[in-house]
Amino acid sequence: MNFYLRIVPYLWLAIALVLLGAVLSFTLDGRFSVATANMMLDKLSLDLENNIPAWFSSVLLLTAAVGFGWMAWREGEAGGPDAWRYRLMTAVFVFMSLDESASLHEMAMVPTRERLGLGGLLYHAWVVPAAGVLVVLAVVCWPMLRRMSRPLRLGVIAAGAIFVGGAMGVEMVGGWLAESRGDREGWAYFVISGLEETMEMTGVAVLITSLAGEMRRSQPVKTAAARVEASPEAEPAGELIEDGVTLPAM
Repeated sequence: MNFYLRIVPYLWLAIALVLLGAVLSFTLDGRFSVATANMMLDKLSLDLENNIPAWFSSVLLLTAAVGFGWMAWREGEAGGPDAWRYRLMTAVFVFMSLDESASLHEMAMVPTRERLGLGGLLYHAWVVPAAGVLVVLAVVCWPMLRRMSRPLRLGVIAAGAIFVGGAMGVEMVGGWLAESRGDREGWAYFVISGLEETMEMTGVAVLITSLAGEMRRSQPVKTAAARVEASPEAEPAGELIEDGVTLPAM
């Protein structure tokens, strides 16, 4: 899993570039007379689907799924009680990655809103069934969370708080704003949607960083003596080898 450890420093740079592209998309939107140029800017928007930020978020979630998959493998090899829980979280993040690309949660929004007569902060009604799923996952995974190492547990809690705060908390504010003002083009909605996506990406990046840290801590530490012993060119300490005969060192 060395590749997993190597990509972590680049995650934050990639997030910064995605956010910079979103700012350019908003500030330059509609300023070109060529339709193709405006369509290209839409590919950088945080509030639209099937574009670069959506693809990047999907890749982030899939990367987190790989980390949980490694945790499931390690737990299974050790005969630990949480291997199935880590496999469950792997499946959850694979589904979230798919949902980010295909916008599956959007399919539940309008039917749920109409069936329950929701509006205001619950205008984006998919948060209602999502909250139920989140509670179930929290109850099921609580024992696993308690048995995590302290650095990983703190990282997972921080990542979850940031991600859920953006994906559901800020999303609810954005829904209220969209319904009350009917405006998805102004600065207010751009700031809200930008904050939401930033928190989502940051939360997943914190999770990946925490999983990578757990991988690093699980790697065996080679002492200087062990490295010398493992080297094929190493000679016995305190001895010289001459013509195939081992002689004491002078």
